[in-house]
Amino acid sequence: MKRLALVLLIALAAAVAAGCRLPRWRGASAADVASARGLTSQGLRAFQAGRLEDAEKAFRAALKKCPLDPQSHERFGDFLKFQGRSQEALAEYLAASRLAVDDPHVRLKAAEVAIELNNLSVAQTLVAEAIELQPNLPKAWVVRGRLLARRGEYRTALAAYSRALALAPDDQEARVEMARIHRCLGEPHKALVVLQALSSSFLPGETPAPILFELAQAYAEMGRIPEASEAALAAKRADPGNPVYDQFLAQLPTRMFEAQVAAKSLPRAFPQVSPADSVQQATFLQGNPADSSGAYLR
Repeated sequence: MKRLALVLLIALAAAVAAGCRLPRWRGASAADVASARGLTSQGLRAFQAGRLEDAEKAFRAALKKCPLDPQSHERFGDFLKFQGRSQEALAEYLAASRLAVDDPHVRLKAAEVAIELNNLSVAQTLVAEAIELQPNLPKAWVVRGRLLARRGEYRTALAAYSRALALAPDDQEARVEMARIHRCLGEPHKALVVLQALSSSFLPGETPAPILFELAQAYAEMGRIPEASEAALAAKRADPGNPVYDQFLAQLPTRMFEAQVAAKSLPRAFPQVSPADSVQQATFLQGNPADSSGAYLR
């Protein structure tokens, strides 16, 4: 009996020294985790240097060394997402979520990718878990708003963005997405109020291109074509490589013409409308907000 106990003790000591996990123990040893994270760091350095093949090898080696380390799964997911490999990234984020049972942030990363892939049921579960773990996390309410918007539940989405802004009043992401929802609801004037308040927080010439482009679209939907053109040109200057601004600018003359034609009938149908206001109201009445802005929510 003493000899058997000695053999078991020696085997246990060898297992611990090698960094192995004991049978039936689901966690990872400290040695495995340290080794895996060293490989993950190598992957990050290779990625930053533009050596993508070497980076992927290092990330995969880290997971082979310690498949139970949530951070290794999350970092590999970040790498895959950057490459546009969304389905693979989602699998890694989900693995990290299962292992990091108290981490809301990795769940939100997974939820964002799930929304992009239109896997809304998975996204809903992840967002709910994140909010349960940390109810006052602004990002969780932003992602919930994005999920609801994808489902077409725009009013409920607005409530989620309002909650995010109550927690973080300067949250740029929440304000921009709230403006998009207002445009989807045919409320470009409300979108404009949100965006103007946001753009006023930047120094002249430093407003980010996404905000300027949202302003351009809100102006266009209100029939304020010169201002729409000015905002789109500013967005193009801030982000010269994006072709969407040229496409938008090319469509503005057509929208202006359609608004002017429709405006000619408005004073007869609505005698109280002045000629100066008729172009704006015509644009609003004839537009389909879902068609004009839904693409930017996808």
